[in-house]
Amino acid sequence: MTAEPSVKIAIQYEPRSRGIRLALAYCRIRRGSEPFFDLYGCCIGYGGGGAYEDLQFHVGEQVGVGFINCTRADWGGWADDLIGVSGLAEQKFAGGIKSLFDLVEDRLWTDWCCWPDDGDVPDLTPEAKIRLNCERRKVFYTSPGFNEDLLGFLSPAWGLSVDFGEVAEGWERAFSELRKRKRAKRNGFIAALVKYPQLIEDGLRLLSNSVVGRCGRNELVFAADQGSDLVVACQWEPVTKRDAERITALKRDLLSSEHGKTRLMVVANGIDPAAVQILDWEGISCRWIGWGELCGFLDEQGERKLSEVFKTRNMP
Repeated sequence: MTAEPSVKIAIQYEPRSRGIRLALAYCRIRRGSEPFFDLYGCCIGYGGGGAYEDLQFHVGEQVGVGFINCTRADWGGWADDLIGVSGLAEQKFAGGIKSLFDLVEDRLWTDWCCWPDDGDVPDLTPEAKIRLNCERRKVFYTSPGFNEDLLGFLSPAWGLSVDFGEVAEGWERAFSELRKRKRAKRNGFIAALVKYPQLIEDGLRLLSNSVVGRCGRNELVFAADQGSDLVVACQWEPVTKRDAERITALKRDLLSSEHGKTRLMVVANGIDPAAVQILDWEGISCRWIGWGELCGFLDEQGERKLSEVFKTRNMP
């Protein structure tokens, strides 16, 4: 493993109930050149009767098929297979697997979860509560690129609903609506930039629009007034430090063009200061278009129907 894999997060939080209902993290690793991926993850969640579940897991994923097997980890080794036959049951961890579990657990407990000094159940960190604005409202959150189908796959494997005790259909309905809103915002963000490239900078003419990532990032290529091309890596959600690292890794591919001299810019709803530093070091410019700015511009253009898409809250 030459680079640290990305860790995806799912959180369900209910301040008027048990607090954390589900907190899950996983990383996804390609199995050599084969059309298979391995997901290594951990989760905590409320299992009912005042008790919390805490486990590690492996899920196998086949390209074109989806998730195909699952097994739990237990005390440095693998428990019985839960779905299909993964071949891992009763075996000890192979080299590197422990480090993957440590990675996802560290990300979950450092960035999201904690054990309060005055309580015996896990909770979100104060910083996480601020990010999710969940002090008074129920929240379903998944990080960019999280595959929600994983939750539905794991549920029957454990004999639990995917939200640890509540009706699984309720969770699925909530995520179905969330996915629709996310898809609408992503498509609307791209549509606005394609139709009104002056949101990025003046004097642009669209040459091409293509998808370049699992996280809803589009590559827009514009001809600029000064005779050069502007390649825009467009991401509708805020760009994190990890996103910036992926974009710089793809810099050569993003800038490959038949149109001569090119510039590269990242355009997003928000950009973390740490991400800005990474992009600036690589000579990649940034354009931050907040929802307020975007909605105000679209309202001025008479695009009220499109503007309304960005005024809908992400969280149920």
